[in-house]
Amino acid sequence: MKLVQKIFLLLTILSLAHNANGQSKSKQEILTSIGKVSKWHSVNYILFSSNTKKNIFKERAFLKDKSSGKARFDGKTTNNISLVLLFNYKSKALEKGYINGKLTDAKSIIQYQEVLNQLFDDTKLLFLPMFIVSTHSSHLTIGPGKIANAEKLTEINFKNVLNLNKQAMNGTIYLNSKGDIKEYYMDQSVYAVGDIKDIGDGILLPTRFNNLSNPSLNIKFNIVAGFTDIESDKFSTL
Repeated sequence: MKLVQKIFLLLTILSLAHNANGQSKSKQEILTSIGKVSKWHSVNYILFSSNTKKNIFKERAFLKDKSSGKARFDGKTTNNISLVLLFNYKSKALEKGYINGKLTDAKSIIQYQEVLNQLFDDTKLLFLPMFIVSTHSSHLTIGPGKIANAEKLTEINFKNVLNLNKQAMNGTIYLNSKGDIKEYYMDQSVYAVGDIKDIGDGILLPTRFNNLSNPSLNIKFNIVAGFTDIESDKFSTL
């Protein structure tokens, strides 16, 4: 083998090793930031709520079953209509709905698509770290980082990470030296991230997302909690 070919082969091997190490480090940084990620697999049910006005809702709470896709929405619209919708976010089928406490024909509930969209929008922010650590390390790279508020931030870029709706997401997540997630860059928006909470069993997730270019898109989640068991009728009746 000629010397030039040997040098090229060596550089290729070193480059691949560097990329693999960078991807592994990216994932490890995020794993550290969200605490006991291994517990995520034993958390079957997630409850989260927000009073941040979004679209047609001024109050909303979702309860979801990670394995089956069953979900429950409790909310109130801006014109004070109370809704309870029981559906499956994987099949996108609305199974039962109540308007102001009365069982209503599912086909006549015009707000369902808004509810489904809101679930996917909320979880895209709230569970982004979990979506990232559930993907292959090859989808992650470490960038040059940046300085923000006199603090050095590690930059982790992600590509083709699937969200709850199985759509691919691309963007960047920034962490400080303590491993706290500080910013998201996604969908051409930058979010300052904070109010990290233990949602159960040591799993840490940010619950406040301030859009730095459009404050009307800010979201604050009041409750985020994970459970291993829950009453089964939560997904079948009012």
